[in-house]
Amino acid sequence: MTEQDEGAVASGPSEGRSPEERIDAYIGAVRWVEAKTWQRTFPHEYTIREWAPEREEDFIFFVKYIRENGRVEPFFSKRYTYLRWHDGYKYWTLGNPIESTNVINRAMPGRDRGA
Repeated sequence: MTEQDEGAVASGPSEGRSPEERIDAYIGAVRWVEAKTWQRTFPHEYTIREWAPEREEDFIFFVKYIRENGRVEPFFSKRYTYLRWHDGYKYWTLGNPIESTNVINRAMPGRDRGA
């Protein structure tokens, strides 16, 4: 790590980054877990807000980004806003108010009925 990199880390994860870089950094830094209850019908992964409290601002930024830049699509009888990202995954939340949103989900399109 260079001195410049160390300074960027010390000043916060989002300073000087594009929205895409900030989201990529968040995606790469948090833990993603397979959703076992949906394995057969809708395989996907999720991350929980409280698992990375040091990334609270990035979690909120990503949730807002999904909602502002995503596309509403059906999921069985419901509709969610999905963001298709350049890593091949689609990301979504359940649409609760931001202060009570605790989960970001992701799935690889085409592996499920809701792709």
